[in-house]
Amino acid sequence: MKKLSLLTLLIISVFISCSEDDAPAPSPTVFEESDLVGKWQLTGIEENGVALVLSECEKKDLSNFSISENGENVASFVENIEDNETCTEFISNIYNWTLTTGNVLTTTFGSADTDTQTIIELTDTTLKLQSQDIEIVDGLPVTIIDVEAYRYVGEPEIPEDNTVINEADLIGKWKITSITENETEFSDACDQLNTIDFKENGQADFVVYTKTTAGECTQDRSSTISWSLSGNTIVYGTGEETETITELTDTTLKIQYTEVDGNDQFIIVTTYTKQ
Repeated sequence: MKKLSLLTLLIISVFISCSEDDAPAPSPTVFEESDLVGKWQLTGIEENGVALVLSECEKKDLSNFSISENGENVASFVENIEDNETCTEFISNIYNWTLTTGNVLTTTFGSADTDTQTIIELTDTTLKLQSQDIEIVDGLPVTIIDVEAYRYVGEPEIPEDNTVINEADLIGKWKITSITENETEFSDACDQLNTIDFKENGQADFVVYTKTTAGECTQDRSSTISWSLSGNTIVYGTGEETETITELTDTTLKIQYTEVDGNDQFIIVTTYTKQ
C-alpha cells in the first residue's frame, strides 16, 4: 500500500507539473491613457541597475500629462537646474504624447523633438519609465538602460501655450542684444554685433563677430543655412539643430536651446532686436 501511495503521489505531481507548464503565460498589463494623466515628480533614476545620486534640486523635476477638452494629449515638463547653489526652474513648451502597443510612451514637439520611453510600472502612486540608448565607450557600443521613477503629486498643470508663431513675423534681420546661460548673462560687445537674417526663400544668413587680441571686434565668418518652422521650433538644415522661440513680437525675438555636457545641462537664451 505504501508503494501504491507513493506511485499515486508521483503521478499526481507529474500531472500538476505538466498542467502548470501548459498553462498560458499571463497577459502583459496594458495601461490606458487615462492612467497616465496627472502630475508626476521625479524620485530616482537608475542607469543599468545602478541608482544615480540626484540633488534635491533635480528631485523637483515634474512631468505633467493631460488630455485637453478637445481630446488632445498634451504634456509639459518642469526641469530644475542648480547653479551656484541656486535651483532654477525651467518650464518646457507644450508637447503632444501618445501611448501605443507595448505601453510605449512617445512625446513630441513639432517634428524636431521626439522622445520614446516604455512604461514598466504605473499605479495610482507610482510611475516608472524605461528608455534605452547606445553609447560608444572605448570604441565599443554599450547599451544604456535608464529607468526613471516618479510619484503622483496631483492634477496636471499645463500652462497655456500663448506662443503662436507666424512665419511671416520671423522674416527679417535680427541682431543679438543678450545671451544668457542658465539665466546668467555672458555675451560681450562682439556677440552683440552678430546677426541672423531669415529669408522668405527658406534660407537664413548668419554673420558672426569675434574679438581680436587687440580687443577689437571683427567679422569672423558668415554662413547661409536652410530653415523651417515647426510649431514654435526653428529647424535648421535637415534637423541637426533646432531652437525654440519663446517670444516673438514686432521688435523682439527670444530663442532657447539646451546644451548637455556630461551630467550638466545649460539653458541658452538668445535675445534679438529687429533691424
